[in-house]
Parts: sequence; C-alpha cells; structure tokens
Amino acid sequence: MNTLRTLTIIFNLLIIIGAGHGGAPLGFFEIITLRDIFLGDFQFKISGSYDDRLLTVGLFSFFGQCVLICSYFFDKDIKSRLTLIGCLILLAATFLLTNGALTIFSLELFSLFTALPFIGTSLVLLTREIKGLRSIEGK
Repeated sequence: MNTLRTLTIIFNLLIIIGAGHGGAPLGFFEIITLRDIFLGDFQFKISGSYDDRLLTVGLFSFFGQCVLICSYFFDKDIKSRLTLIGCLILLAATFLLTNGALTIFSLELFSLFTALPFIGTSLVLLTREIKGLRSIEGK
C-alpha cells in the first residue's frame, strides 16, 4: 500500500500545468504558492480563469500531499483515514484545476490528460483503503 501511496504523490506532482508559452509540473507551482504565501502575495481563488486558480490548486495539492506523507507515520486505522483525506483533497485540487475541461484545446483539458495517471492511482488507493477500513470495522 505504501508503494501506491508514493505513486499517488509522485503522479500528482507531475501533473503538467500550462502557463504562458510552456508548461511545468504541479510541484513547481506548489513552490511558487508557498513563496507567495510567505511574501503576502497569495490570493485564494476557486473560480475564475485557469491562471487565477493555479496558486489555490498549488496550496490544496501541497496540503493533500502533506496529509498523505503524514499517513506513513501512523498505524492501520489512522493511516487509512489520513490516506482517504489526503486523496480526497488531491482529487478536489485536480477537479479545481481541470474544471472546464470540456472545451476543445483548453489548458484544463491538457492538465486533465496529464492528471489521468494520478486519478487512476488515487482511485485504486481510495478503494483499497475503504475495503481495509471495512474489514477492520467488521472485526
């Protein structure tokens, strides 16, 4: 399960964000988000254009990855619950990033295609953790 958790974090970091005339992985925008928070330039936006939402997506993703990393240090029940919370936060950030992906040749659609490995691994991880929690509660 730890391998799947690690792959989920890595695939989330590698989602490509289209910005300007190029692209960069989401992990890069997380660093920019943290810098802007410390400098006081951060604006929390969950609506608006793709560019307006990038820093908020970076913050959500960073927080979700931290929750997933914290799950490594706990046992069974708490580990599973932290994994569920972390995956849901990361999926919410991905939804926020790709909201509006139905238009053809949009940056949201590009990010959605690069997010598919993350979405797949996180859904498998969520399914396994939910089954694990049900078996613990059934005992």
